[in-house]
Formats: sequence, C-alpha cells, structure tokens
Amino acid sequence: MDTINISGTKLTREQLEALIEQYFDCTLSVEQEQLLRQALVRCPWRGEAINEARFAMGFASVGRQLRQHHSHHTLWLRAATVAAAVAIVATVGIRVLSQHGSTANQCVAYVNGEQVDDPSKVMSLVRGDLDAVAIAHNDMHQAMLQQLSSVGAAADN
Repeated sequence: MDTINISGTKLTREQLEALIEQYFDCTLSVEQEQLLRQALVRCPWRGEAINEARFAMGFASVGRQLRQHHSHHTLWLRAATVAAAVAIVATVGIRVLSQHGSTANQCVAYVNGEQVDDPSKVMSLVRGDLDAVAIAHNDMHQAMLQQLSSVGAAADN
C-alpha cells in the first residue's frame, strides 16, 4: 500500500514520517496533529519513527484523560499517601534493624513526630498505609485499562 486515506487526505509513508518529525519538533497545527493521530491509528505501516509517535501520542492521550478524570488535588493526595506509606515502612524497618541488645525486636513508628511503640498499633499503621497504596494502584490500573480499551476501540474503527 503506497498511500493511506485519512479523512479525505491521502498520505504516503514519507508524508506521514514528515508529520511525525514535525510533531516531535512541535511545529504541527492542531489540524495536522489530529490528522497524524488518525493516521497512526489506521495505517498498516510499522517502523521506528511510526512506533515512537504511536507511543508518544498514546502516552500524551493517557495523561490528558487522567487530568480530565482526576483533579490535580486527588493525584497529589495519592502521591502523598504512597510517600507516607513508604516513609512509615522505612522508619519501622530502619528502627527494627538498628536496635541492638534486648530491644532488638522492638517495633517503633513515628507519626507526626510522635513515637508509637505498641507493635499492634505500628502494624495497624503499616497495614493501613499498604491498603492505601493498593487502592491507589488499583485506581491507576483501572484507568490504564480504560485507556487501553479506548485505544483498542479506536483502532478497530
């Protein structure tokens, strides 16, 4: 196949690759970028430049969709939750590993600068943080599945 027909515009492989180069140079008009997006979904051609453009435009699309579906605040809250969980687990691990002598098995966490040394409370904190990480992971996993489903539907059309 020497050309593809996208919305009434015939493109050769060379023209498609020129559009890709302009995309990465950030010199495409909005209309040209839409044409390129449609061409990448529908064209049968493969190659380094074409595959890179598919990846980059797909990645950008996922980012736009995530911004539309999740507020900036929600994403920062999830990131902060993950960071807090990592900090607590690291603190507990370092504290347990750094103890010597009779307190070698002591389990300690610090929450808002306060020491928590009741092992059941520390483990409850760790479980809660790990649950929050799992929830954030599942939310992101579902968003990615939705995006991949959308890309698959677009490719089928």
